[in-house]
Amino acid sequence: MAVGPLSQLETKLGYQFTDLSLLEMALTHRSLRVDKTYERLEFLGDRVLGLVLADALYKAFPAEDQGQLSTRFHHLAQQNYLALIAQQLQLASYIQAEKGNQLTDRASILSDVVEAVLAAVWLDGGWEAAEQMVLRFFDWQAEPPLAALTNPKSALQEYVDARSLGPVKYEVTGRSGPEHSLTFEVVVSLPNKQTASGSGGNKKAAESAAAQALLAILTGQENG
Repeated sequence: MAVGPLSQLETKLGYQFTDLSLLEMALTHRSLRVDKTYERLEFLGDRVLGLVLADALYKAFPAEDQGQLSTRFHHLAQQNYLALIAQQLQLASYIQAEKGNQLTDRASILSDVVEAVLAAVWLDGGWEAAEQMVLRFFDWQAEPPLAALTNPKSALQEYVDARSLGPVKYEVTGRSGPEHSLTFEVVVSLPNKQTASGSGGNKKAAESAAAQALLAILTGQENG
């Protein structure tokens, strides 16, 4: 008996669906102009991914504080990381889109489909199945790259871009202390009125602290 494309994908995922229509929907782009596309599943999958990752990181790194855990989390949940997983699974070859449509080559589409597939697994098999998929494909115990550790502004920008929350605005709101040892206060804000503040010995350090604080807030709201 010939193995169909979705059966091949199930083998790669390590999960066999009871309701295969969920997987089909997770792979359907809106360019086909049908009612059921991956967009609603991507919304759910984003939250499922956040919860599974947060749970795994919380348990694996008991000595790390919120900021350190957030850095690990944002590295794993960023668009480019998800797109790499999509490439590993060769998801582009399974996505159903309008003929001649090159959208499946875009990192934003690939990352959305990964989250949609995860949601499909969640709906079909529950927490354990979704958790197994995440822990199988996400290298969640690896150390994040140096850039993720040292540049929370970039991490915040990637997070915001992936969810179309921007633009990000930084504003110096105060300076205190003697001239040779100033402390800067910075507020970072998004168009939806979410804000966070940070302080540092210079403007750059204060902006980084504010960015890290806002990342922690956004993560907490998303996974709380």
